[in-house]
Amino acid sequence: MALACGSEQTPAKAAENASNFEFAPNVGLEFRHEMTHLDEFTVPAASFREALEWRILWNVRVEQEGEYYLYHRRLVELALSVNGEPLLAGNEITAKNAEIVQVMSRSGRAKDVTGTEQLTEAIASVLPEAQRDAATQQFSPTNLRELLLERAVDAFGDVVGKPAHVGASWPAQKSGGLLQPKEVRVDSALACGGTGCRKVVRSYDIDQQRLGDVARRRVARFVAAQKWDPETLQVIGTNVTAEDSFVVEPTTCLFHDAVLTEQGRVLLQGPAGGRAEVLLTSRDSSHAEYPLPK
Repeated sequence: MALACGSEQTPAKAAENASNFEFAPNVGLEFRHEMTHLDEFTVPAASFREALEWRILWNVRVEQEGEYYLYHRRLVELALSVNGEPLLAGNEITAKNAEIVQVMSRSGRAKDVTGTEQLTEAIASVLPEAQRDAATQQFSPTNLRELLLERAVDAFGDVVGKPAHVGASWPAQKSGGLLQPKEVRVDSALACGGTGCRKVVRSYDIDQQRLGDVARRRVARFVAAQKWDPETLQVIGTNVTAEDSFVVEPTTCLFHDAVLTEQGRVLLQGPAGGRAEVLLTSRDSSHAEYPLPK
């Protein structure tokens, strides 16, 4: 059984002695959560670049309703740039007071995310008109919901109830996406915010065929410039890797930091034998600032 923080021991000592990861957020807890995202495809030989970068800052408040924990997330800042050109500096969204609610079960399962339609509308209202359609597609209600369900909760389902000692490992939960999780491993113990944490590492297989399909879609402007028929474009090689790590308190499963990085190359061949090497970089990070334990 996981050890909870009790009056006889400090949070750091409780974390050191924890046997399993336990989901136990403090009701009334308020903290800030920053998320960043970079998605970049380049063809260096042709000076082609498609890049999207954003940063989101949330104010988060944890409440309880019946058997569920409610994470009220108010959007404080949204910075957005496309191909290095800033579209939003960050504070344009602040006055909208847009909020979504992330519903979590007692076992740390993400059950629902509500309010994403209103959040998309708030984002659209502060975007330049010329970029509004493309950007609101990126931050559509469906995409925002998936973002919070899949990454903002930082995979509680892969650690809750699992052993917290350094060196422990177990099979990761399967998914049907481009990244196919293989194994989760407790890499090390470290101090974090006045308590103790574990650094957890997750390994992946990558669906290289689907990756090639993504690369073909993302370099559509380059393909058009080469006058290549997209239907005849072939993927003749891929070499992409993924690294994923996160830092979590074993006694509460409060996450402090998480980083998922994908990078590598895809080799495309046009109808007349012309080739193009596509380099890709994708990076998602998450950082939370909590009050120091009393």
